[in-house]
Amino acid sequence: MTVELTDEEVEELKNYFKEMAYPESASELAESLVSFWEDNFGKKRSKALESIFKKIGLL
Repeated sequence: MTVELTDEEVEELKNYFKEMAYPESASELAESLVSFWEDNFGKKRSKALESIFKKIGLL
């Protein structure tokens, strides 16, 4: 599954996660969300979420 994001969407997501957590823990938060997503919604859908986090530099 491929996720296409505009540069503006990437910046919005980066800022959102940095506001939610201290910058150094934003990556840990992203990892936890991907793991939770996989456990609850399956590996295919978690890969889409993981690709978003990779694109915004959290993973």
